[in-house]
Amino acid sequence: MARTDPRDRRRTLLRHAKHLSDRVGEVRARTIDEALGRALGTDDTDEIRDVVHALEAMSQRLGPQSAQPG
Repeated sequence: MARTDPRDRRRTLLRHAKHLSDRVGEVRARTIDEALGRALGTDDTDEIRDVVHALEAMSQRLGPQSAQPG
């Protein structure tokens, strides 16, 4: 839930909603595969899986721990 901060109208105050909307449930139930397939222009599940694995490997290499010296 969002509302304007009454003390500083430039800020927005956020709080967790008590109940999740149906849309949130839909989004959380989906995987990246469908959107990734559309972006790649393919519905080949093997190709999509390979790209997902490559992205996961990159995220591990480029995560916060990679920025630490050492």
